[in-house]
Formats: sequence, structure tokens, C-alpha cells
Amino acid sequence: MKLPLSWLKALVEFDLGVEELVEVMSHSGLEVEDVTTPGAGAAGIRTARVLHWEPHPDADKLRFVRVTGDGGDGEVEVVCGAANFEVGDVVAHALPGGHVPGVTGPDGAKGMDLSSRKIRGLTSHGMLASPKELELGEDAGGILVLPPDTPLGSSLDDLIPVGEPVIEIAVQADRGDHLSVLGVARDLAAILDTTWRAPEVPDRPSGPSIPVSLRTDGCASFHTWVLEDVTIGGSPLWLRQRLTQSGMRPIDVVVDVTNLVMLELGQPLHAFDLDRIGGPSLTVREAADGERLVTLDDVERTLAAGDLVIDDADHPISLAGVMGGLDTEVVADTRRVLLEAAVWEPTTIRRTSRRLGLVSEASMRFERAVDPAGAARAVARAADLLVSLASAAATGSDVVATEPAPDWSQRPSVRLDPARVRRTLAVDLADEVQVALLERAGATVGPASVDAAPDIATSADAAGSVDAAG
Repeated sequence: MKLPLSWLKALVEFDLGVEELVEVMSHSGLEVEDVTTPGAGAAGIRTARVLHWEPHPDADKLRFVRVTGDGGDGEVEVVCGAANFEVGDVVAHALPGGHVPGVTGPDGAKGMDLSSRKIRGLTSHGMLASPKELELGEDAGGILVLPPDTPLGSSLDDLIPVGEPVIEIAVQADRGDHLSVLGVARDLAAILDTTWRAPEVPDRPSGPSIPVSLRTDGCASFHTWVLEDVTIGGSPLWLRQRLTQSGMRPIDVVVDVTNLVMLELGQPLHAFDLDRIGGPSLTVREAADGERLVTLDDVERTLAAGDLVIDDADHPISLAGVMGGLDTEVVADTRRVLLEAAVWEPTTIRRTSRRLGLVSEASMRFERAVDPAGAARAVARAADLLVSLASAAATGSDVVATEPAPDWSQRPSVRLDPARVRRTLAVDLADEVQVALLERAGATVGPASVDAAPDIATSADAAGSVDAAG
């Protein structure tokens, strides 16, 4: 799990440098695998608008481009090998005298200083840089095209945290909560004796959502929000940067928001094009052996009995907990979106994912078990972001839950034995200190039990949480 430092700081209060933070994390059970600073060393990168381009007269695969960083008065000519931009696009112009860290220089060294030079007879004043050349993503097939409202002439590091530390941790099989920034923030708050905060979310709209029927115990709850008048387009630069820092590729504002919330809160979500859903209602059920579904990666999957699907009264439209279906994908002309957040049974998701050889960001989280209380917050958070970023209107919502709640979705209660904790840790901690430390770790401590913490399932876990928080 990759954790941009600024994202952690947005969710937990601390004032440590990255080296101090890594040391604290490493001594408290969070296994730090790497610390990177993508984009560090980038210099002289300015935003510019493409005014004109034409084919290079002596090179079929090159373009001769005119850009401006000040609205048109100061035009600069650049030779570029990419073809993913048009007149009017805002791009990242690496100026002569600047430095791009993700390029191998002529001497084989990492990083390259730029100058004005001739390329096939035409002078190129710097370069138009790709995300990979700037170490802001893995995309090397085209230049970085920025949102159209990006200020011209701005230094890129004034717009996004270029060179910010990103801490990568190993996630243990029983710590699915560490597949979210909030989960790690909660642990850091306990370790550092400080406060953590979840993002604020709006109340559910009172209008109707699509009716949903749960016909399996493999789904504990199913939350939906309806969004109207959605404008599909690119995400703002800060959101795209958060995703690329976390190892994910930006796609469009709807998909990006669902991925951002998953990384932030640990709850996977899915967005359906509501107008492409075939029936008037949805059914959550087990698949019939041999049923077929084309998933978002454009692969036809043969399902087996016991797989969980979401059905639109016509056919399966989503392989629950693993990947959505292509038929109801959000596309450029989508205007109505159904956001879904559900709580799926971990063993079933693991079995389906392994059988199909289809491991997704969603399945990784569901097979480790998500917080049953987190789905409502996550879908509300995503809807709120889309209202802000995609000019959407949240018009309806609903939640359907299996009653009684299936056993697998219940958090275990553990009897707290303070004397045993003292023996296990060989530390003389008073009862009230143990309770305070557990509460800092996110547990709810009652007169005879500890519950509601994702990593506490046994009395030994309780002792471990006291040790980590202390």
C-alpha cells in the first residue's frame, strides 16, 4: 500500500519528518518496504497551452508544436514525438535549463538537463513531457495533458506535490484495514497519541434509488446513490496526482473518484451507467453454473455456481466484489450514475477471484474483509465528490441489508483480561491505561468486552494492540 505523506497528514495529526515517521511505523508493526519521492529533481516545468502543431517535415512520427505559457504573447517551438494532444490542450513544458528526472540522459545517467537543440533540422526549445518522464505515472505513450482550467505559466510543483515522499508498506493478510489511508492513519493516531479524522460526508438524499433484492447471505448490505446530470471528463490535477502516487492510473472523473475513495477509506465501490441497466430493479444472487459475463477488461468470463453477481432482471451486470460488467460501464456520454457500495462475504470473493485468475483492487480488499460499517460512509463520500467535481446532483439513495446479519459480517467481541495483558507484555499497565490505549486503536471497550476494531479478534490481538498503541 502506497501512502503519500500529504494524504496521511490530511487524516491524522502529526509533526514528524518522514524519517522519524518511518522509524515509528517500523517499531509499531507497520512494515515499511520503501520510501520514494516521485518527481524529485524536476525543475523548470511550466504549464503551457498548445497553439498550433504540424507534422515535422523530415520525420513522420514527430510534430512541430507552438506553445505559450502566457496566453499567446510568448510563443515557443518544441519538437514532440507524442500524438495524444490537440490545439488548446494544456501541457507540461520542460524549459531549456530545466531537468526531467524520469529520462535517461545521453551519458546513461538517470535524469536529463534540457537545452535548446536541433531535432531533424528544427530547433526544439525544451520538451513536452510525459507522466513517466516527470515520474508522475507510468504512462510513457503520450505527454501529460492537464485539465483545461490549469493556470498557464505555473510551475508544476506549485500545482501538485512533485517530489513528495510516498511511504510503501507491506499489508499482512489479517490487516485489510491497512489497504486504506484511513486505516493506517487510525493506527498512527494510536501510536502517536494524537487524533485521526474521517472525511465528512453528507446525509443521504431522500429520493428513490433503484430497487434491490438480496437473495444470498453472501451480501451483508448493499448501498446505492443515484446521481443525475453527471459530466464525464478528466479529474482535477490533485486527484490524478493522488492516484498516480498510489500506483493507479487516472481514467475519468467517475472512475477516479471511486478509486480515490477506495484507497482513502478501504471500501471498494462501483459506478453503473443507470441508463444502461436493462431492468427496473437489481437482484443480488448466486450465479448459475455456466452463466457468462463480459467484465470491464473486455474478457468473457464463465461463472460457476456460488459466484456472486448483480443482475438487472435480464442478465448479470457485475461480478460482485471482483469486477463490474462491460455492458453497464460508465462512458463519455453517461449522464446518470448509480453508485454502489456493498459488503461481500470474504471467502466467496476469494474463491471466485482465484478460480478466474482475476485479482482486482476490490477483490484484494473484500477477501480480507472490509469494515461492515464503512460502506455507507464510502458511497456518500464518493457521491459528495462527484457533486463537486462532475456537476452531479444526488437525487436518491437506498440501503438494503440481510436480516438477520450473517455471522461472517459480525465483529467478534473479545473479553479483556488486564492481568493477562500485563503478563503477555511483561509491562505493568493499569486497567484504565489499557482501556485508553485500546480506544486510541479504534476499539470500543465495554464492561466485559472489546469490539469494533478490525484487527482485534482474540485476546492476544487485544494485547498486541495495547502494545502497539503504547
